[in-house]
Amino acid sequence: MISIKHRFTRAILCEFDVETIKHAAENGRADLCGANLCEADLREADLRGAVIECEKITKTPIQIPIGLTYVALITNGFMRLGCKRYSHAEWAEFSDDQISEMDSEALEFWKVWKAPLLAMCAAHAGESK
Repeated sequence: MISIKHRFTRAILCEFDVETIKHAAENGRADLCGANLCEADLREADLRGAVIECEKITKTPIQIPIGLTYVALITNGFMRLGCKRYSHAEWAEFSDDQISEMDSEALEFWKVWKAPLLAMCAAHAGESK
């Protein structure tokens, strides 16, 4: 069994059968559709070819696990901040009111980090595979 643990509490967030993961790796794919990866530490994980929340990953995601109020995970077309996951375009279009409804600290965070995070989304989406 492989366990994904919360990075602070070490509580098990989800578990995967080793043989299932081994089989997926041998076939060049892993399907994490439906897996809750909130707070998962994915540093050094090669997720190319995996399916995360029904999105096929074609290049290694960008993860910013520490230093920000919310853990950031940027994939080909989506960005997750904390447990909120939307497309790059959706994040760019959110109003201040929509952001502030997400969390009590969200708007203050977004005003500081919106431009750099969206720039990383654009750069990552534009990178060659």
